[in-house]
Amino acid sequence: MKSAKEKSGISLIVLVITIIVIVILAVAVILTISNNNPIENANKATFQNDLKTMQEDVNMYALSEYADNKGEGYGNLDFFGESMVKEFPSTSNYKDKVKIIRGEVVLLGDAVSEKEKEWASELGIQIQEDGSNMAAANAPVILTGMTPIKFSENGTAIDTQSTDINWYAYTDQGSYGTDGKSSRWANARTEDGSQWVWIPRYAYKITNPGTNTASEIDVIFLKGTSNKYIDENGVEKEIPEGYVVHPAFTDESGTNYQNGGWDKELPGIWVSKYEAGYAGVGSITSVEAKESNLTYTGTCAGSNIYGSITSGTTKIKYPVFLPNAYSYNYINMGDSYAICRALGESGNPYGLTSGSEAHLMKNSEWGAVAYLTQSKYGRNGVEITINNKNLNNNPSTIYAVTGYSNGTNNTYETSNGQLASTTGNLYGVYDMSGGVWERTAGYLNNDNGNLKTYGKSMTDLNNDGNVDKEATKYIAIYKKSDSRRYKYK
Repeated sequence: MKSAKEKSGISLIVLVITIIVIVILAVAVILTISNNNPIENANKATFQNDLKTMQEDVNMYALSEYADNKGEGYGNLDFFGESMVKEFPSTSNYKDKVKIIRGEVVLLGDAVSEKEKEWASELGIQIQEDGSNMAAANAPVILTGMTPIKFSENGTAIDTQSTDINWYAYTDQGSYGTDGKSSRWANARTEDGSQWVWIPRYAYKITNPGTNTASEIDVIFLKGTSNKYIDENGVEKEIPEGYVVHPAFTDESGTNYQNGGWDKELPGIWVSKYEAGYAGVGSITSVEAKESNLTYTGTCAGSNIYGSITSGTTKIKYPVFLPNAYSYNYINMGDSYAICRALGESGNPYGLTSGSEAHLMKNSEWGAVAYLTQSKYGRNGVEITINNKNLNNNPSTIYAVTGYSNGTNNTYETSNGQLASTTGNLYGVYDMSGGVWERTAGYLNNDNGNLKTYGKSMTDLNNDGNVDKEATKYIAIYKKSDSRRYKYK
């Protein structure tokens, strides 16, 4: 006969072990169910399949739309809102979650869940975190020799791809006077490292012109080379009454370039990010100082940072467009024009071709940058800070330095230095105020002898000994009889 102790059943140790095993099994089951959640898996499959369908529809549209011109214009395949749904019905359930930017379906980071971001990333779908206030500006036209760049927090240029959705964002800064400093204009570098900024085609309207009330400049980005824009609902419309397409982007070949236009309609223009600087000296020793085929002409200075200058003998070296460079000086107006035209000639250090049609900025193009700066896509009415850095002839012949802001140590990448940028951050144009003399390709044809003395390379393109009288797409020429001459006195 067994004792009572022997009849007590399962021991405490066995019971504890059994409970532990059951708990472990329960956890395993929970994890298995979690990792194989049928509802979540179904949502993921639906979401990813919908994204794939949208991109397939866009690809088919692009093949049909651009088959005859070998893809030209594909970079401006932008849709959102109602127009996107109308063209691509597969996006109807995602109107507030996706955009089509440069031919790619893009997820709007502020409109989706973290799970949806994860699912989209698995497909290689890009996520735009700050796209809610991003305008539909024309995509940059990447020229031969150019590589898109972004910037690290310390101002270092980082190569990227034109398909990078976060390469740029022309962002609305809100009510006038709000300097949000969040608009990021598109930047690129050329092979020598020089940096350039894209100014997209736009129309503008000035409120309160000619009054004592502060004027505002409102800008509407235009689609392609048209005079149409995309409204906040993604609908294509004609520009409203009172808006003017900026002449820097317009075809004025039939009107003698009277407002500084071009010989065709343009989707945008590239401008140098910094004023011209000397390569191979100072902080720019990593960039070779390369001679062009041009020589100094007419009356010129006796020397510059490179040494003595002899008219007709000394070769003009190519400038560099980078921060912290000694500003290019001791060069007359005509030679400034000539070396800028040579940026695309054979043997240049930038990798540009003649198709870039490089030239010294005209008044109209300067104005295009200035107006965009004052708009809600730039500083929104807040003045940029002057670059008044002055080395005062130390080293000899050098005074200004590129990319500085008000003060001695405010280099381009510092918070104060960025106040000299047209966006208030690293993505704008610098040196719009201050530095060396601001020169543009234009002159008043008033028979002044200095037009030949200091500007022959620009004012006598026919090389016939006479000052040219008619404007070109590269040069604005104002006549004494011009009704606008009071602007240029």
